[in-house]
Amino acid sequence: MGKMNVDQALRRAKSHLRQAEVFQAIEIYQTLLSRFPSNKRVRSAMEQVAARSKAPPPPVIQQMVALYNARQWPALNALLANNLESTCFSVDMWRVQGGACIAQGRFAEAEQSFRNALALVPDDPDTLSNLGASIKSQFRPEEAIPVFERALQLRPAFALAENNLGNALRELGRNEDAIPHYQSAVRIQPDYAMGHNNLANALKDAQQEDAARESYWQALTLQPDFAEAHRNLSSITTYDADSQHLQMMQRLYDKDSLPKPGLSHLCFALAKAYEDIDQPEKAFGLLSQGNALRKDVLGYTIDRDEVVFDRLKALPNLGCTVRDTAAVTPIFIVGMPRSGTTLIEQILSSHSQVEAGGELTCMETLSAPIIEGRAELTDEVLSEIRSRYLERAEGLAAGKPFLTDKMPHNFRLIGVIAQAFPEAQIIHSIRSAKAVCWSNFKRYYPVASMGFSNDLNDLVGFHALFRDLMAHWDVAFPGRVRPVVYETLTSEQEAQTRSLLSGLGLPWEEACLRFHENTRSVRTASQQQVREKMYQGSSDAWKRFEPFLTESFLTLPD
Repeated sequence: MGKMNVDQALRRAKSHLRQAEVFQAIEIYQTLLSRFPSNKRVRSAMEQVAARSKAPPPPVIQQMVALYNARQWPALNALLANNLESTCFSVDMWRVQGGACIAQGRFAEAEQSFRNALALVPDDPDTLSNLGASIKSQFRPEEAIPVFERALQLRPAFALAENNLGNALRELGRNEDAIPHYQSAVRIQPDYAMGHNNLANALKDAQQEDAARESYWQALTLQPDFAEAHRNLSSITTYDADSQHLQMMQRLYDKDSLPKPGLSHLCFALAKAYEDIDQPEKAFGLLSQGNALRKDVLGYTIDRDEVVFDRLKALPNLGCTVRDTAAVTPIFIVGMPRSGTTLIEQILSSHSQVEAGGELTCMETLSAPIIEGRAELTDEVLSEIRSRYLERAEGLAAGKPFLTDKMPHNFRLIGVIAQAFPEAQIIHSIRSAKAVCWSNFKRYYPVASMGFSNDLNDLVGFHALFRDLMAHWDVAFPGRVRPVVYETLTSEQEAQTRSLLSGLGLPWEEACLRFHENTRSVRTASQQQVREKMYQGSSDAWKRFEPFLTESFLTLPD
């Protein structure tokens, strides 16, 4: 609170309360009372607020619960807002508000709500678990982990917190550490279908496919209409016409009982199965339906990306600035999703001097104010991004001098990366436009940032935005981005691998040719491909569906 006097502090607390920031207001009151325990104005202020505040009447709580269960968000949000001022010291109100915000994807508001609830009832395990989930959903898993751990200290047999802790660990690439927490979750609560599904995902990433199948089936035995588990199981299943799982999914589809999100999952799973049994027209119809449902759920329109790309192209080039020496050099591998970034990372991380970071979210999180137009790019901002990113990178690099970051969407941030990390290597993975767009269309993505992949025309438009932005970076930062063509890499493996290592200043190591023997955990859609030797022809997969593709798709450049 620094040199703020009591009057200023009380005004600040009132301001927080007007903005429904109970957590911050209570912190001020508690700090004032610790400094001035006999101050009557402070005690009076707290008593007045507490006296005005009361729990909502039971009928209102019942109405909130009913609206929440019916997912009637506008009505619930209005009811919460109408009751907030008179109930701002009600822990139940903040828990309901936090849950509603999480369900609507308003994670920053959910975090504030759960912090408010904890200010009123500290060390509540359920609220801590929900707070951790809201933090993790804002791409801050490292901050969420101690929150989940605190919840488990308070309630050791807490299946949801074990599951959430496993999710946070996996997001940080700590798959092996996550598995015991998922196992604890389903041991505590054997009928926890989501826990079995998440355990299966972790086992699949650890190359334990038989155990993963067993856990997926356990989830489906408990919840036969668990569409996400159906889709996950389909990814490690090769189907024939008599497949038990295909028949099970078709019966579920024919019942027409799933909500849009679940039906979307199921359509993608069935499309995979029908492609396996050589029914491309039926597979394409299911892919189109699944993608249309997903687009509707996300509410995606390409004009949002057009605005962002224009904003990023307008970022200033602040000139070359000498920056502090880092213990680890980042290797950013960027490009369209499904363009070969995972393969490049697998090759590089087979080298003894390179650690794989996977798809790190921290660059996008740190740059969010710039992406969203809430902050300008200045040298101070670049220095802050550099410092915080490298702190995270050094913790992931396992003492090695290089760390890969293969978040494809970082192609949008080359204007930031090139200036914040003058020593960084930036690799642009290039793949045939038709191949990369088709590969995106046929995969379900759980993140909203991939909304462009759910419509072939949107994909064509997004790819044009992508090409235009990459051309802009080549002009703005000449020589900083090194292209690697996927089709050439797969056809000339050794020559291209040698060139790739040489360009990074790394000595030759034969292990880079045996990338498929690399045992690291891979969480992307390419995890199965990088477990196999280099193969060619995947870029022609779209041709099987050519009769059903849109005219705009067929005009994409080769």
